Amino acid sequence: MGLEVRQTVAGIGRNRGLKESAPPSEKASIRARRRTADDGGLIAVYWAQNGNEGSLAKASNIDLYAYINIAFLMQFGNGRDLVLNLAGHCDPAWNTCTKFGQEIKTCQSKGIKVLISIGGAVGSYSLSFANDAKNVANIIWNSYLGGTDSSATCPYGDDAVLDSVDFDIVNGSTVSIVDRHRW
Repeated sequence: MGLEVRQTVAGIGRNRGLKESAPPSEKASIRARRRTADDGGLIAVYWAQNGNEGSLAKASNIDLYAYINIAFLMQFGNGRDLVLNLAGHCDPAWNTCTKFGQEIKTCQSKGIKVLISIGGAVGSYSLSFANDAKNVANIIWNSYLGGTDSSATCPYGDDAVLDSVDFDIVNGSTVSIVDRHRW
């Protein structure tokens, strides 16, 4: 299976249904659009949901993506611990994801924004009230985005800081979750 690719316009994902296995003419068209950004669009890819898709470094070397969304933080909210599912690449519970810290920094040194994607089609997530949203936002900030809580740990190593968050809210109301993050 190839990497899932999405066209991103002004930083907000919009599914275009393109796959890495697209015909060469379509790939050339995408590559040209990525390099010239003539329509304001840049290519984003979801990485870490297929153990056979290769490493994060491989995705960054394709020279096609402006954004790599590490997917998925699939459990959060309602007092549940956050759970990161990286589909066989590593297991955060066993501290085997630190190997990707350097690869994240390599992507960023090439100008590729690396995001943590929360939600997904399979998962247990919801935010029931404003304080719940604040708690989840603080944990994500401190664990993935370089926050100030020294007790928080990043599964990719403490010196790996991601650029932002991608909301891939499939289960439940997107509006509800976004509204609760406006605190």
